[in-house]
Amino acid sequence: GLALRTADELRAGDAISADWTGVGWRRHLGFADMPLLSPKASGQRLAELASGYNFAMVSHFFTDFVGHRGPLEDGVALLETFDGVMAGLLDSWDDEAGLVVVVSDHGNMEDVGIRQHTENDVPMLAIGAERQAFAERVHTLADIVPALRVLLL
Repeated sequence: GLALRTADELRAGDAISADWTGVGWRRHLGFADMPLLSPKASGQRLAELASGYNFAMVSHFFTDFVGHRGPLEDGVALLETFDGVMAGLLDSWDDEAGLVVVVSDHGNMEDVGIRQHTENDVPMLAIGAERQAFAERVHTLADIVPALRVLLL
């Protein structure tokens, strides 16, 4: 029942851009006044915003775009940006305060030569004090939500 964050909230520092840095708001959407963040600063902001909730989710769909359309260079650039976001998040994250889970809903960016989803295994990264207990409950993608429920209830 919560609304998605808006451009106003992004300008105020109360949201994260889907492209992490805000460049897309300027380049593709014409919002010349949208603030820009480095990938690391975006990860730090993500940690700060998430700390105010029992559950926060960021959907990063740009990997899907690159996976379906390529080119490989865009995938490499996207992963380099994500590395910076993760560096900022990890620098700011309190392991005792919560769990970070990074996972995809399917494969496809690992093979930009095909346009559909792959059937390859999807890696999962769990960070925080509860990471071991969470990871022990997850064997397939279908286990993610039930494992999260255990921690939230």
